[in-house]
Parts: sequence; C-alpha cells; structure tokens
Amino acid sequence: MLGAALLLPLLRPSPSRAQIIPQTTGILAINATGNFRSKTNASMLTNPSVKGIFVSMTWDVLEATEGSYYWSSLDSMLSQAGAAGKQVTLGVMAGFTTPHWVYADGAQSFQFLWDKTSGASGAATCSVQSLPIPWDPVFLAKWQTFVQALGARYGSNPTLVSVMLYGVNFESVETSLPVSNGEKIEGEGKSCTGYNYPALWQAAGYTRTKVEDALATLQSYYQAAFPNTQLLAGLNPDGFPPIDQDGNLIANHTADSEVPSDLMANGAAALGSQFSAGDGGLGASGSTWSTLTDYASTLDTGYQTTTALGSALPTAMDKAIAAGSQWLQLYSSDITLPSNQSALASAAQQLH
Repeated sequence: MLGAALLLPLLRPSPSRAQIIPQTTGILAINATGNFRSKTNASMLTNPSVKGIFVSMTWDVLEATEGSYYWSSLDSMLSQAGAAGKQVTLGVMAGFTTPHWVYADGAQSFQFLWDKTSGASGAATCSVQSLPIPWDPVFLAKWQTFVQALGARYGSNPTLVSVMLYGVNFESVETSLPVSNGEKIEGEGKSCTGYNYPALWQAAGYTRTKVEDALATLQSYYQAAFPNTQLLAGLNPDGFPPIDQDGNLIANHTADSEVPSDLMANGAAALGSQFSAGDGGLGASGSTWSTLTDYASTLDTGYQTTTALGSALPTAMDKAIAAGSQWLQLYSSDITLPSNQSALASAAQQLH
C-alpha cells in the first residue's frame, strides 16, 4: 500500500472532479521527430485512423539550464496537431536525461549500464549512465518546479489531452527502474555484464514504501499543475526491483509486481476519470497485462507497442482491444504500412 502520509491528501476531492476531463481514446502515432525537430510527420496528421500524436520529450532538452525553458519544438508540434484536428499525449522523461545541473545542486544519483545500442539516445552500449534516486529531496524539488512550468505553459491547451505521470524513469518515459542482476550486454562491438541492481538499490536505501511515497508525491505535482488534463501512468509490470516494504529481497522474484498494482489502485482512487494507465509492452503476440485488463472497465487504459510490429500489428491490436483498451500508441511505420490500413480503420472504430 502507498504510504498513508502521502496517500490521504491525494484522496481529498479535487476541483477538477466537478468538471469533465477529456479522455484519451483512439490510435495515437508515436512521433519520431526527436527533441530538436519541430515538424510532425505529415502523414500522421492526415491519416483518418489516427486520432492523436504521442510526443516524447526529455528534461535535459526542455530545461538544459535551470529555470530556462526550451518550448519551441513542443509549441510547434501542438500547433500542427491542433490545426489538423488531432490530440496530443505528452511524456517528459527524467531518468538518464536528467540535466547535469540537478546533480550539481546536490541530487543523489544511481548508476546503471546502458544495455541498448546508441540509437537516438546517444548513449553507447555498456556506457555508465545515471538517474536520480526517486525519493531524493533535491530531485523532487527540481522536478516539481519543472512540472509547474510545464503546466503553466500547456495546462489549458485544448490540444493536449493527456500528460504522462511521475518522472521515475531510466531508459524510456515508462515508469520503471533498473532491476536485473548480471545481465549479459552486447552491441556495437562491445560486451559487458550488468550490475546487480537489487543489491545496489538496497545499498541506496530502497524500500517499496519509500519509492511509493515518492511516486505519490510526484503524482500530486501533476495533479496541481494539470487539474483539467488527464494524467497517464505508463507502467511496467516488471519495472521495480524485487524489494519489499522493509528493504528485504523478495525471494524467487525478478521484480516487485506490487508497486505497479498499487499505482493503479492509488491513481484510480485519487484521480478517478482524470487517471489513465497503460503498458508499453504490447508485442507481436498481443500478450496483455492482467492488472490493466482488470481495471479496463472502470479506467481509461491502453497499450504502446514495444517496437514496429509490421504484419503482426493487426493481431496485437485485436488482443489489446479485446482486453478493454481505449487507446493504442503505435509506431509511424506500422501506421503507414499499406497492408495494415484495413485493420487500423477497424481498430479506430472500436476504440472509444
């Protein structure tokens, strides 16, 4: 259960409860423009099966210098989407893209090894990367200031239908932390063995209660900054280390499934229809997350595909819709694939 000291204030009625919060529905194209590009894929703006765009940005680009914000690319993408009658879901990640000045100001960091190829991230395979300790007070204060600025800029923008919650990330905007132990990493002509992350988290003082309290605090920042915008939790069922509320390892587990389940329960109780939840793990098999399915009848839920699925996309979409999804975030290359057009049109009609 989430820490009572932070959970109870979130359960107080919000002024937004008396208003209707627009819901995230339909097919959203994962925008591949990158942080410094301001032109949205034109084919996504004209495709009738696409209801909106998912835009992912990074904190180090939006606030490279403390208190100085770079909004131009995001302004442009929102303007283009709005002019085309499309909605936007926005995710801003901290994780390894946390600006260096946050650490210079005293925030504690956690090191991990990059286990992917460089790609758009620029991080080399096996390179050491850092993320903020989620409950660190310096990180929390800096992120709160950023979220307040983000809300002041875009909280009343009618094109923005939802904003991703929290800011506890490491390699992607999805809410998760490093959890593996001794992962074999290879790529770009390099090989290495990943750290024992559960042991490192224990050494950092991690407990389930501590991280859940931090997540509740982060949720309150978004609730204050975006009172009339849907708040979307991008959850990973296996995204938290196997450590219990007392800081002990959970035997025979590679991850702690209770944290994402608690986040679902808390979001539903505290935010009601303002809360949406999704999982970024929809693959070619269309396998879905049972916890998300359990909430689908009462919450706005959905999936993002893990990567472009090509001809496997129709099967994955069918299974996600059967599990109660109201929205799907899909890669542009799948949306433009001629053989997927009929399935996309059918999915767009079913999603509500």
